[in-house]
Amino acid sequence: MLSAPKSCREPGCGKPAVRGGQGWCAAHETANSTVESRRAFDRDRADDEVRRLYGTVRWLGYRLFVLQRRPICQKKIHGVRCRNAATLVHHIISPRVRRDLLTDWDNTLALCADCHTPEAGTPHWRRGVDYEYVPFETPMVG
Repeated sequence: MLSAPKSCREPGCGKPAVRGGQGWCAAHETANSTVESRRAFDRDRADDEVRRLYGTVRWLGYRLFVLQRRPICQKKIHGVRCRNAATLVHHIISPRVRRDLLTDWDNTLALCADCHTPEAGTPHWRRGVDYEYVPFETPMVG
């Protein structure tokens, strides 16, 4: 079935988009406003001190530790705990507000991607209502 060619997604371009592509014309397929804004965003984030904390051995080890101890998402939706596997560690109080709580057990939650919010911290979440608290337990040796 034939269809009319779509226009390039680059604002103000109007040239036909490449068939089977992502909606850009040949000139904008590799260099367009979306790609450039993402590159600029990534450059700006590289200098962010808090962002760099997430690449440290301390954080990566702690993240793994949390996901091993809390394998199921802790978020509650309408009073029922989510049953998805946890893949992210979320801060209740953002490290941008309190860096000392970066690896605090009571300040982190294990969440699935569906339940994770884009907010930087969620201090309004209430234990037992918005999420199920999982206490810290020392592993038994023996």
